[in-house]
Amino acid sequence: MEVRLAQLSDLKYVHHLSKNEAHALGFIPNTAYEAAITGIKTGKRWSNVCNDKLWICEENDDPVGFLLMSFGRWAKVNQIAIQEDARLIERGKALLKEGMDYAYTLGREDFICGCADDCHQIAFGRV
Repeated sequence: MEVRLAQLSDLKYVHHLSKNEAHALGFIPNTAYEAAITGIKTGKRWSNVCNDKLWICEENDDPVGFLLMSFGRWAKVNQIAIQEDARLIERGKALLKEGMDYAYTLGREDFICGCADDCHQIAFGRV
């Protein structure tokens, strides 16, 4: 198993998995995934600078999941998804550890995440 930063060539997989898991993930526009890879947001609504990162989890060179996090005042888990046939083998844990380790390098030790309906958010610290 390998966890790495996503590349533009991973977008097709990320779009596919996010569509398949939309009931659990909620909606994030496809341009947000691209911005997390390139570091550049498009559109007039926000700053052009993107503080998001997208990681891919691979098994035998095949993607099996992804993690999208943003890094502002806190590190925020925006989405994490593992394809159904690859669950229960600690791939989600590996993705989350990678994102948290990156956050620590930025000096972030507070994390937030929420469920798809955004009604429930939890905060957590170093684990």
